[in-house]
Amino acid sequence: MDTEQKRTNGKIMDKSLRFMCLIITFLALGMMIIRFFTHGEYPPSGIEALYIGILSTYSIHRKTLQFTKKTTDKRPDQLFVCVWFSATTILYIINFLSKGYFCPSEDMDVLSQMTRITLEVAGIFVLSHGANMIQKMRDK
Repeated sequence: MDTEQKRTNGKIMDKSLRFMCLIITFLALGMMIIRFFTHGEYPPSGIEALYIGILSTYSIHRKTLQFTKKTTDKRPDQLFVCVWFSATTILYIINFLSKGYFCPSEDMDVLSQMTRITLEVAGIFVLSHGANMIQKMRDK
């Protein structure tokens, strides 16, 4: 396999992983929002492990492509972090303004689950940016 074909395969894999991450992000977020607004009537989705796994895979794949110089494309993957922080913050504000109507203080499992996922997503990208810093220091 020549270098150009490897680069093309890497880009195809990158686009596929990014698309899967976007789809699963909105599915997971949607299920949690539905659970929030229905006062937890729906069971926990259980999609968190899959989501964190695919997001980690995507992040590692992107860094591998950048480290091996197969891509210099540095897309703003902070989108995932921003989506989770924004959605979680908005739901906390809604719950506060509704005086705990959606998640009473004794039953905050939906919001605490969202907070945990948000922090895990942030952790993936903090590690990812740490890898970028190491690469830049190595390249000097």
